[in-house]
Amino acid sequence: MKKLLFSFCTLIIFTNVSYASFPVSDTLKVKQDIVQKEEIKQYHSKLIKMGIDLNDCRCESCRASIPKKLIDYHKIIFRFFLLTGCVGLIMMLYGILSPHPFDIFVTIYGSYIFIPSVLALLTNFLIKRKKVI
Repeated sequence: MKKLLFSFCTLIIFTNVSYASFPVSDTLKVKQDIVQKEEIKQYHSKLIKMGIDLNDCRCESCRASIPKKLIDYHKIIFRFFLLTGCVGLIMMLYGILSPHPFDIFVTIYGSYIFIPSVLALLTNFLIKRKKVI
């Protein structure tokens, strides 16, 4: 038993030590390329000769002047909860209008989907309105 425990501990220690068997440095050395204005102008003139619009240019100087498009998360959230609210409403109406007595559970389940979706839509609307104001 002692040999088994000793070999197990040795195996664990060896595997943990072997992960760090290569040198690890904390500093990251970055070489920055200095781009001259003439090189950028030459690059742009080559793009124009090739028939590429400069609005599609991917160089850093051109991308710095283009503002980033902000993602409207409220629109995505609105669409999701509108869809789930519609599904819940359809389930509720199906359960209410169905002639089978056990479809009342579908109505209850639909209301469990519809009510939180409407509350989430309202919350999303109020948060968006507060950010706009």
